Amino acid sequence: MRAADLDIHDLLHFSPEGGLITFGGERVLLLDAVALGLLRRELIETLGATAARAVLTRFGYAHGWRVAETLRKGFPWDSEDEWRAAGARLHTIQGLVRAEVTRASLNATAPGAEGIWHDSYEAEQHLLHLGQADEPVCWTLTGFASGYMSCVYGREIIAIEDRCRGKGDALCRAVVRSKEEWGPELATHLPFYQKACLDSALAQLTDTLKKKEQQLRSRRALREADAKAPAGLAASSPALLRTLDLARRVAQVDSTVLITGESGAGKERLARFIHDESARTAGPFLAINCAAVPETLLESELFGHARGSFTGASQDRAGLFEAGSGGTLLLDEIGGPAAHAGEVAARPAGTRGATRRRE
Repeated sequence: MRAADLDIHDLLHFSPEGGLITFGGERVLLLDAVALGLLRRELIETLGATAARAVLTRFGYAHGWRVAETLRKGFPWDSEDEWRAAGARLHTIQGLVRAEVTRASLNATAPGAEGIWHDSYEAEQHLLHLGQADEPVCWTLTGFASGYMSCVYGREIIAIEDRCRGKGDALCRAVVRSKEEWGPELATHLPFYQKACLDSALAQLTDTLKKKEQQLRSRRALREADAKAPAGLAASSPALLRTLDLARRVAQVDSTVLITGESGAGKERLARFIHDESARTAGPFLAINCAAVPETLLESELFGHARGSFTGASQDRAGLFEAGSGGTLLLDEIGGPAAHAGEVAARPAGTRGATRRRE
């Protein structure tokens, strides 16, 4: 059998009634590309770009290695070279990318290849969910190519993407060489294949999560300590108790809230109490003093800006509405000097407009 003979009709099997799907004799799952794009975004936002790249690269490497083993055992290849060349063909059949090999050397002493990746799902999804990157983003694809080639040659083979649509290039291009053939330029890419890179990022994340858990436990204990002083608020007067009761009921509604009062009355503390009692408590609580922000910068602070939109905008910047998505945004002094003193608007992030009232 030749690599060119691989056909999806021979590889993919499933029951019309539903149930298990097999590809090349192994169970597979059908996953939506957008869902994988959302997973990528969550990994980057949770772990950071470096750790996310390490996770996806190592995942792709393991996938490529396993596919190579499966193909080796599952088909009667005409030669070892046909098995080695089957990786690019399988990548295309699976819909991950349309691989075009422009140069290949199947020599066991100096293996290597160059190819163009058309319609990369990774570049497409990165642009859709995260925008244009500064570096190539086809991490699972390079990992797959590296894992597949390393398995078939029994030595470390590394793929590097030097052009990528995800960073604004016209196409995606990958170069595959043995570890020894790469030289110094491999130094910046090799750590993403090593467990130490991922372990370091995960250790830092674990410490952060432990601190957050301790804060949540302390907050929970503080709430339970005194029913009349929820979230650490000392309340004894009937008027303040009524205010807290009203705030607790308002917190159950996903809507904008207006708080007014004199300076020092505790408006921001009350806004934080509403946030803590709401379904948005796991999200961020952001506060901005609108009166302290120059009028020319207020729009950029609230709604963000794109790189190059004005002098000094060297990179894309998320506004407070976007940064506070899923949480609460407190707009202090929203009315400015002419409005009622100490006026505050506390509102869930992600909605449009601002509630204002003149006293």
